[in-house]
Amino acid sequence: MEVSPLIHLIRPPYSTDSICPPINLLALAAYVEPYHPVSISDFVISYVRKELTMDAAGMEQAARQILQHDAQVLAFTSMCSSYAAALRIAEACKRLDPSRFILFGGPHAGFVARETLEAFDFVDAIVLGEGEETLLDLLNALRDKQTLHGIPSLVFRDGGEIIETDRRKVLDDLGDLPFPAFHLIQNVDSYYEPGVDRFIEIEAGRGCPFNCKFCSTSLFFSRRYRLKTPKQIVDEMMWLKQNWNITGFGLIHDNLTVRKDMVRELCEYINDTGVPFQWYCSSRTDTIDREMMEFMKEAGCQGIFFGVETGSQSMQKTVGKRLKLDRSRETFRDLAEVGIDATASFIIGFPDETLDDLEDTLSMALEVRLYGTRDVQLHPITALPGTEILNEHEDRLVFHEHVLTFHDITSVIEISDVEMEWIRNHRRPFSNFYAVPPLHYPMELVYQIRGCYFHLMHERGYTLYSLQKASGMRHVEIVEQLVQLLPDSYREWTPERLTHALESYVAEFPGEVGAFVRDVLLYEQTMRKTAEFTDGANGWIRYKGAMPEVYAADNREVSLKPLQVLELSYDVPTLMKQMLVEPTLTREIREYHLAIVFEWEAHNVRTMEVDPLTAEIMNRVQGGSTLGACLQELSDEHPFLTSDEERQTWRDEVMTHLDAANLLVHPASSSKHLVEGL
Repeated sequence: MEVSPLIHLIRPPYSTDSICPPINLLALAAYVEPYHPVSISDFVISYVRKELTMDAAGMEQAARQILQHDAQVLAFTSMCSSYAAALRIAEACKRLDPSRFILFGGPHAGFVARETLEAFDFVDAIVLGEGEETLLDLLNALRDKQTLHGIPSLVFRDGGEIIETDRRKVLDDLGDLPFPAFHLIQNVDSYYEPGVDRFIEIEAGRGCPFNCKFCSTSLFFSRRYRLKTPKQIVDEMMWLKQNWNITGFGLIHDNLTVRKDMVRELCEYINDTGVPFQWYCSSRTDTIDREMMEFMKEAGCQGIFFGVETGSQSMQKTVGKRLKLDRSRETFRDLAEVGIDATASFIIGFPDETLDDLEDTLSMALEVRLYGTRDVQLHPITALPGTEILNEHEDRLVFHEHVLTFHDITSVIEISDVEMEWIRNHRRPFSNFYAVPPLHYPMELVYQIRGCYFHLMHERGYTLYSLQKASGMRHVEIVEQLVQLLPDSYREWTPERLTHALESYVAEFPGEVGAFVRDVLLYEQTMRKTAEFTDGANGWIRYKGAMPEVYAADNREVSLKPLQVLELSYDVPTLMKQMLVEPTLTREIREYHLAIVFEWEAHNVRTMEVDPLTAEIMNRVQGGSTLGACLQELSDEHPFLTSDEERQTWRDEVMTHLDAANLLVHPASSSKHLVEGL
């Protein structure tokens, strides 16, 4: 009996902050494994850990590792950023063993299938669209030595001719898909650092029904919205939690919330398990409402990614996104109130974008950040294969070295001389490495804005916002001023230099506006110092400092919570909230004592105005005094307290006042904290 051919699935190298097993390959493997043995190579781990290099020796090392597997078909998946690396490994495999059948699949390869086969003769075939059925048909045909002409959704070589077959329909019912082949991962511990929360992405469904000009995946899935059944999704989550100790899940779907009824059904199914799953997803701001947020939150949703793309209402129509931006702003405010972390992604540099459109985008991005949105992203436009942007502007593509620095989908991997030559010689397959210059302002401005604002919106968002609103400057003008204070090379624009440039500019800003913005800057600096948090990959947020000493088990005195106190001339927290809805408000100058308090058990920061006495107590404790010694000193210094009894009564009253303001840590709190293991 003839043995079925083996297929070996390969994920090429790229950089990432969060390494997860390749769920797309595990899903494909599960579909074909009942008929053909399957194995997997994943080079992301070895690349991230610097065990694999992108030079010729590294590519041959990867190829020889692949060829150790007795597989006739070597099937590569790839993102646009790692396409060149995948091709280099495939080339080495074909050179070392010409008998192997080199196959590519995925959105990027599918949209440049003919161009790829024309440019790279070592590639034998490319699957178009969803791969399950086509891959199985291909393997069956190779096993049975049958022609490939009758297999839908395939581009392949037939002698010297490149054949493209008719497209097949996408799968109607994802409920028929098998359970992913998680057993093919030999050592899941290699994906995760010891003691760190484990995160993985799993497929929740496919297909976004919208038609944005810059997006390729909606066309890849034929704009057909489909979800797996709640049982499928939860069964995968349960298995991964029990067997791999996964604690966080990214539910992969371009727009999970298109169907409110289906999302509610999923959330109810999750709740019925009684297991506290934590999960993340993607959505549009016009396919989610507050009610949906609340039942998603109840079911364990921790964060949602939104592509807003542009803050200009006219550009929303131009790029095909068609969001109502007032509704989008309301969505982000609601998410902050409900307690779901949000990511808002914006694109700058659209070909038809004017300076006014760009200003609207930067203003909205900053506003959304100040609503409480955890992450705001700024991405230069990329002309991806399969998009209207590329089709309309392919003749205007220009190669620019800054693309390798600021375009996130190209800066995740080293580019060798070999890849660089391919990129320059084959523009369409590697269009993501090219820029589309905007028609109404210089391309350089896109990179200056991305270089400055991407970091500063997160670290000094209040300062930027107050500077722009109070001075009346445009964001582009602020960027131009900051560029004058930064090195010529973008690669030297470190977070420290960016922050220092803004602080230096604010320090010299004249008049009452300068005084106000300096107060805002001091407030923001102190907020960041009071408690240091880290934003991890995939939405995880963690306090990265040590436990404050006042919570230590051996602390037996009532103490102040960790805090900072500021002497300001403006009520900064109130003014910043008002400026978000009333940009032309009047700023009153007065003596203002602001306490910034770190709530350790909740891992958050709160602000409050305090009276001069409380401010004095805080300052003395910050200076090294204990709370008890501080109150003793102040009572002794008090001119109207003449007896020990009066002084003790005064100290008791002050302690009651501090406790009512929730500023104290009692010894019992630290015991409770430790018992709960927080």
